[in-house]
Amino acid sequence: MLLTLITGPLPEEPGWRGTAYPRLRSRMGRAPALLVLSTIWAIWHLPLFFIPGTLQHGWGLDSWSGVFFLLAIYPITALTCFAYERAGFAGAAAVHFGVNGAIVLLGISGPPALGMSAAVLAVVAAFVLMVRPS
Repeated sequence: MLLTLITGPLPEEPGWRGTAYPRLRSRMGRAPALLVLSTIWAIWHLPLFFIPGTLQHGWGLDSWSGVFFLLAIYPITALTCFAYERAGFAGAAAVHFGVNGAIVLLGISGPPALGMSAAVLAVVAAFVLMVRPS
């Protein structure tokens, strides 16, 4: 779990939510900023599919698990950005760590589990964005 925190949320969130998101949002608004940042963040994670020992390498980029993982990045981005807006770096890092931790602790790895988690994340993100649209 410590490795999950050290390799994901702590080094990534200052750049993604602390720097990129506020700048994108000020230039283009919330929804376009979330879409752009999600796409960039998905591309950022692509190398993990080629690094032996990572979960993504085990799933394979050309698998349903890989597809669901990359799709889940979109609602995760929305949730981490929402948390950043409300609680700054700590909020964004907590959401990011929670998602990564759930994947590790619950052993979410097969297509059904990854697909279901992506769907749940999408529903939660949609609800949060509808309740707090701006």
